[in-house]
Amino acid sequence: MTGKPIADAVEEVAKHLGISIGAAKVKLIEACHAGLIRAYWRGHVSKSSPLIPRHEWVGADIDVRRQLVILASGERMVFVDVDPEDFRAWLNPITADGSKKKTDGGYKSKLARKAAAAIWGAARPPADLPPQQVFKQVADKVGELNPGVSIAKSHVLRALGLKR
Repeated sequence: MTGKPIADAVEEVAKHLGISIGAAKVKLIEACHAGLIRAYWRGHVSKSSPLIPRHEWVGADIDVRRQLVILASGERMVFVDVDPEDFRAWLNPITADGSKKKTDGGYKSKLARKAAAAIWGAARPPADLPPQQVFKQVADKVGELNPGVSIAKSHVLRALGLKR
């Protein structure tokens, strides 16, 4: 099996989702624990690349720099690969007809958070600012930063954690 090295997978998750390496490690570990992505230990002494059981991912960590997985037991696994098909399906979900699944507005949410950071220096507005004003300021900034792009009030408020 030709897999994707786990350190490369972590970096791709971080880049694709626009999150930190630490957050990407957590997401990848959660996906492996849930069984959404299979991971193989290519560096096992048996040279058979055994599948890492789902339960082993509880409390695990990934050392991206050293390219190894550290289990909660302390066991260190070098040369861990994720199944590339599982990884692609998890990172870029598609529907049965081949179209991309509708997500939680990831693109628009990123635009809203970027605009909020440009306005307030953080992804969250001041607590005393009414939601209508938050929306107005963020929508204006999104339009300024991305000419021709509009954003719905629900996207802004959800992206900033002001609405479920």
